[in-house]
Amino acid sequence: MKLKNHFTEKEIYAKWKSQKEIHKYEKWHIIYSVLKNPGKECKEISKILLIPEWKIFRTVENYNKKGKLWDEGKKRGGRRRATSYQSLEEEAEMMDKLSKKAFAGLILSYHDARTEVEQKLKRTVSDDYIWDLFKRHGWKKKVPRPRHPLKNEKESKRFKKNSPKMWQPPQ
Repeated sequence: MKLKNHFTEKEIYAKWKSQKEIHKYEKWHIIYSVLKNPGKECKEISKILLIPEWKIFRTVENYNKKGKLWDEGKKRGGRRRATSYQSLEEEAEMMDKLSKKAFAGLILSYHDARTEVEQKLKRTVSDDYIWDLFKRHGWKKKVPRPRHPLKNEKESKRFKKNSPKMWQPPQ
């Protein structure tokens, strides 16, 4: 494996040590390790770094192809414009309209909200998209309470103590 001379050894070392994100740190570590071990094969480097061979090949390939800007650009996680149906502002506006309809009693369930969203977007959407949309805008799923507020604890415990362990039909 050979690296092109985009950076000096000191620059690579400085970039490696200055990384705040673990993924970028790992990539610069690979580049530095390949630079410092010119005679070693990818298998040996992957065993030393405990990183799969394919990741080393891909990192070195990207470094050689893209030059000085090889680690810039694509970020990990979060909302990307290409995969989003709407911006956060557009979603917030739509959710405000949905909440007004919900308070008026026109939206009673998830399915009603999903229908509204699909009509607005003019496409079908997955269940995950709807639940993620609700979570992003602070909507919560209503669930039954765990116990009745007027439940008598003493009566409940007495019933548990005096009830039979196993049910048997009357004879």
